Parts: sequence; structure tokens; C-alpha cells
Amino acid sequence: YGEHSALSLFCHHYSEHYPRFSCKYLWHVGELLLRTFLCGSVEESTSSAEALNSKWRVVHAVASLPLSFRTFEFLKRAIELYPEQLSERSSSGNTPLMLAVMAPMNENYADANFNIMELLLNANPSAVLMPNR
Repeated sequence: YGEHSALSLFCHHYSEHYPRFSCKYLWHVGELLLRTFLCGSVEESTSSAEALNSKWRVVHAVASLPLSFRTFEFLKRAIELYPEQLSERSSSGNTPLMLAVMAPMNENYADANFNIMELLLNANPSAVLMPNR
């Protein structure tokens, strides 16, 4: 999770220039970096059964990143584009809120973590009642 990785630099740059970076091209670049970072490839599954179980959920992906990678603006934009994902479960049965709660914490990012949790809770308050599977 290098501080100077392509994903880290993109998230940092995105957060500095949001909402100017709301164009589709830049968002697509961010999603490709995120998918490659988390999945090891930009390719989606070709098997229909596998694809159903491992649907790409960008809100879940951003919420699960180590806090040094996550940015409030990047997650906010993901929620704006994919609000339905807030109540969906990942292939392992987790909601974005649960993934954010389980993500690695660092006391240097306590305020940022609070803002991420507040954003997720405001966007989907009922998620706090959803049990983890």
C-alpha cells in the first residue's frame, strides 16, 4: 500500500481537484486503477456464475481501502454514481459500511475515518442495522 503508488497519487490528486474531476474519463481511470489494485487485473470475470458472485462494486472497493488511500471526495463520488451499492453486499457478505469499519485504521487519520463513516451512515442509515454475513 505504498504512499506513492499510482492509486494513492490518483486519489490524492482527485481529492485536491474535485469536483473538476467529475468527467467520465477521469472517473474511469480511477476505477481501472482501483480494480487493478484490488483484483490484480482490469478484466471482469467471464464466467456468469463467477461474475454474479463477484460483481464489481466500486463503493465497496473504495470503502475497503486502507485509510491512507481513501479520500472523502472519491468515496462521495462513488456513492453519487452508484447509490444502490450502499445496501448491496459484497461477495463475502459485507456492506460498504462494514468494509469501512474493518479497514486498517491509523490514529493519524482519525478525523478522516470519522468523515468516511459519517458519509456512509448519512447515505444509508439502515446499514448500521444490517448484520455481517
